[in-house]
Amino acid sequence: MNAETLLASKSSEIITTGPHVPLIEAALTLARRRIGALPVVDDCGEVVGLLTERDIVYRYAERGPQALQGDVASVMSRLIAVCGPRDMVSEIARRMTERQMRHMLIMEDGRMLGIVSIGDVVNSRVQAAERESRELKAYIAS
Repeated sequence: MNAETLLASKSSEIITTGPHVPLIEAALTLARRRIGALPVVDDCGEVVGLLTERDIVYRYAERGPQALQGDVASVMSRLIAVCGPRDMVSEIARRMTERQMRHMLIMEDGRMLGIVSIGDVVNSRVQAAERESRELKAYIAS
């Protein structure tokens, strides 16, 4: 299974934010949409960062409530984990684990195709293991 297959099982809507959006507004978007990360896109449509729940929590822990008065650019991660649509899920899982990242952007030719979470990756691996188990049991039974 590859990243493209993972994306096919998700909504095609990519929810983004801008670097100059108030942080509290972006945090509300995360909460309302029940998502863990927002790709940050500039006025030209270029991905310039990723805002995660972790980014917000860490900044809040450092600075207290006033941290939420800044903008997205003041908190977002600028080092973004990226993979291509044909990258295998096992490779994506390895890279996410190594970098301790929970979200990865799927990009092709400079265009964002979507975002996958560690939950998406784990779910696909569990489904594959269950499918393999069923196939092996069917083979043994025949």
